[in-house]
Amino acid sequence: MKKFSKKSLARLLTKAGFLLWLGALAGGAYTLEACSEQHSSEVITSRIDLTEAKRELDRGGTLFVDIRSASAYEAGHIPGALHVPYDASVERLRQVLAFDGRIIAYCERATCKTSGLTIRLSRAATDEFKLTIYILKGGWPAWKKSGYPTATGAEAGS
Repeated sequence: MKKFSKKSLARLLTKAGFLLWLGALAGGAYTLEACSEQHSSEVITSRIDLTEAKRELDRGGTLFVDIRSASAYEAGHIPGALHVPYDASVERLRQVLAFDGRIIAYCERATCKTSGLTIRLSRAATDEFKLTIYILKGGWPAWKKSGYPTATGAEAGS
């Protein structure tokens, strides 16, 4: 798991705050706040279209998160996507939290509901955080139909 310096963590939190402001300005973002005795966390979700998601894949430095079942992931997924199913371990969720870049999540349906993922991320956090997750419009079905690159099989190292 990647360790963050105080400077890079501050940069990440600043970026998340800017994205919240930008999303609010655009009118497309909403927030989910989860509080516990130890810390408070905020996960911001916003939608991203196929063309922009494909640009992010080509550019690199973006974490794609597949929240479908293991069998669906193995049958086909976005190349390099991290598989984070509903029953993902805390360590797997912390991999998402530790990522220092854009995060795009997708599921099996065209209207992907990520509230379960955001709540689980909040519970897995050990420190206060802010995180923006972009939800792929159209989900996996739209990606596959577009003819964009896909991969099959289990995740590397699993």
